[in-house]
This record gives sequence, structure tokens and C-alpha cells, in this order.
Amino acid sequence: MFGRIDHVAMAVEDLDEAVALYQDRLGMNLQHREIFDQFGVEAVLLGIGDGHVELLKPVSPDSGVGRFLERRGPGMHHVAYRTDDIDSALESVRAAGLVLIDALSMEPTLQRYHLLPSVRGDLLEKLGRVDEARAEFERAAALTRNARERELLVQRAHAATRS
Repeated sequence: MFGRIDHVAMAVEDLDEAVALYQDRLGMNLQHREIFDQFGVEAVLLGIGDGHVELLKPVSPDSGVGRFLERRGPGMHHVAYRTDDIDSALESVRAAGLVLIDALSMEPTLQRYHLLPSVRGDLLEKLGRVDEARAEFERAAALTRNARERELLVQRAHAATRS
């Protein structure tokens, strides 16, 4: 089912301070730093062994990570696993009673919520399923009422075409 942990994501208030801790004091290698406007976070990926630590800092207090920090303070946000059999892994997760993003998209109150197809597009893109990712980014762009988000999502759809 699950092969190994891909990354552990940590919500932080001060990204530079966290990078200094993980890179300078704990010896992890900084591999990537990027702002993800669609999620409202700046992320840093640090390598450790065969996995990663991802540091997440909200770029706005109303982002998911911003709300997480407000409610819980700094700490572990999520764990991402690798698997060779996504269908079996998803079935095991469902059987364990966990809620999946796809199940959430079937909720009537969330069907016009643009962030769900945006997240789905991002995950599909990371899996190399670019045609599906492009379609999800286009769907998210059609659903959002924010012009800047729409522009970003259209750009993501176009970029997925070139992947």
C-alpha cells in the first residue's frame, strides 16, 4: 500500500527562521522555494535521506495554513506518502474512515468551490497526469470569482499542457 513517507509538512510563522533551523542547525539541504498563490503559502522543500521536510508559511492569514496556525500554532500540518498503487491506498484510507478530497467534491455545498479542483489539479500534475491536471485547473478558473486567481489558474492549465 504505502511505500514510504514522501514528506512531512510543517506550518511555520517565520520561514527564514525555520529554514535556518532545518538547514543550518539540522543539516538538511534546501532543494526548492516557491510561493503557491493558489494555496496562499510560501513553501520550502528540504531534503533528508530519501524524504523531505516541507516548511509552509501563509502569505495571507485567511489561507488554509494561516487558519491552521491561528487555531493550532506552529507544527506538523500533514504527512504525504508514496505509493505504487494509488487505488488500493485510497481504498484503505476510505476504509479507515478518512475523508478524501474527491469525496469532498461531491458535497453539494462544495461543488462550486474553486479550490477543490485547484488542489486536485496540483496533485494530478505532481503525479504526471497533465491532461487531467489541465482540465482541473481550467475548471477551477471557471469557478473562481477572483480575477487574479483566474489568471493564475489559466496559467497553471497552460503550463500543464507543456509538461
